[in-house]
Amino acid sequence: MSVSGNTSVTFGYGSNCTTLTASASGGTGSYEYLWNNGANPANMAITQVCPGPSSQTYTVTVTDANQCTASKTVTVTVNDVSCGPKKQNVTICYYGVTQCVSEKIAERYLKLGATLGGCGSGAARTGYEQSPLEPVLNLSVRAYPNPTTGQVMVEAQSPVAGTATFEVLNTMGRAVQQKTQELFEGLNEVPFDLATQPAGNYLIRCRDVLGRQAVVRINKQ
Repeated sequence: MSVSGNTSVTFGYGSNCTTLTASASGGTGSYEYLWNNGANPANMAITQVCPGPSSQTYTVTVTDANQCTASKTVTVTVNDVSCGPKKQNVTICYYGVTQCVSEKIAERYLKLGATLGGCGSGAARTGYEQSPLEPVLNLSVRAYPNPTTGQVMVEAQSPVAGTATFEVLNTMGRAVQQKTQELFEGLNEVPFDLATQPAGNYLIRCRDVLGRQAVVRINKQ
């Protein structure tokens, strides 16, 4: 009897499922396959498993027509890259800096050479091979789409984690919107809705936990 070798999956980005295969020979008649530990379907030679954030060991027991049995195990190692207060974000590493970002941003940065998982964890999966990214040293913000008719996403690159204050300022310097946001070290996304504001130019100002400021200009159409 043989079973597919030990393998690994990533939890927190993309699919955490993998296929395990068992093969029996030398017995009598047809074979019955019994997988443990939540493998589904449990009574077939090929089964799909989707472990959670912890590594799992699966055992398959094969029984032939004479009730002779044999068992083998396979370990699925799980690389958990989820992060954030609700584990809704993804841990990436670029240029030696560990970042906790949204899945959308992670996808973008993997194409630029980032890897999944924390820096130095040994569990990161390499993305596309391109030039490495620079580490985050200063607070900076950009926004898209710009111009906009209403919805704006502000990307804030923060060198530190902590509570930041965002203000939308009109041409008179008056704040027409304000919000506080917990920022992670690295790239963050903060949405704004300018649909009710008159057409014109606005500034979105971010002040981080250390008092540093960054500003981006928005044109509302």
